[in-house]
Amino acid sequence: MKIKAKFKLSSTIILSLGVIGFSILGFYFLKPMFNHRYVQLVDLSFFLFSASVTISVLYYLLKNEVITVDNSNLKQESFFGAIKKEYPISELNSYTAIRKENKYLQWEDLDLYFKTGKARITSSNLRLETYYKLKDQLTNGLIENNSEKARWENRHLRRFGIGFIVFWIVFSLIFIKQDKHGNIIVDSENTTQVSGMLQNKPSIKSGRKNSKSIEIYLVEYPNFKFKLNRPELEALNADQFLSSVNEGDPISITLWKDTYSKKIIESEELTFTDKHLNYHQIDILGLVKNGIEFMPKEKVNQVRSKFHTKGNFYGLMTFAVFGVGVGIYLITLSKKAR
Repeated sequence: MKIKAKFKLSSTIILSLGVIGFSILGFYFLKPMFNHRYVQLVDLSFFLFSASVTISVLYYLLKNEVITVDNSNLKQESFFGAIKKEYPISELNSYTAIRKENKYLQWEDLDLYFKTGKARITSSNLRLETYYKLKDQLTNGLIENNSEKARWENRHLRRFGIGFIVFWIVFSLIFIKQDKHGNIIVDSENTTQVSGMLQNKPSIKSGRKNSKSIEIYLVEYPNFKFKLNRPELEALNADQFLSSVNEGDPISITLWKDTYSKKIIESEELTFTDKHLNYHQIDILGLVKNGIEFMPKEKVNQVRSKFHTKGNFYGLMTFAVFGVGVGIYLITLSKKAR
């Protein structure tokens, strides 16, 4: 009996669309990288991620193997017909059939262990009836390789464990910095004002998870975006402010004095973080037009103190410690299972 298996047309189309889509996404993040005065790490990270996925998908597409199985041999051929590897069926010692899944699909990886190497057949790349014919023909009479299956499960646990640890450590470092900055009192000693003409009519923008923000652009400072987020946004009388301002109006914006010194007048040296993380964004701490103060300092400090509480800080840090602990537990569990 001879069975020939190759990529489904649908898999080839999906992979091709993936290459095109992530290439476009990579170029989308490549352009602002060169437009900025300093390369922004967020843009760079997304570009590198898109480029990596594009290369990986393209490699997988070109790797598009054709597997031919007859009564005596298993042949792995390239997309262009060249034989890459050939294994005698008589040298097949064992196999593993591991079911995997992600958010969108489920599949099974059939790993075949020969005396001279290993071959993999993935169910999602083939028609199901073809895959199960191959599986039945090749594994008939063989015992599943439980040690290799356990090794894969251990690697799976370790990856999850490392992922938990890295994520929660980064989260805790970012939150510690934000909390430290959030506890600074907004007053005349540590803030200053810049004035200019509105380049846009401000409006409330909705982000992920229903987060709200206001972005302001001034003609005099074209390289910067002035942004008002939570909790300071709660101190703004939004209805009064938005109905009072239009494009071309003069306005004064309160910002941190150190931000003013580093980014506006450049009298202080920028740190690595200042240069590469949101260099073009400046936080808004107050808004004034024609002497009307839409964000009194007392109200700003009140909402900041409600947002940056010790309860919130220790609660989130407890989650971070728990997450790191879960990661360590998973890594330990993987070592014990060897």
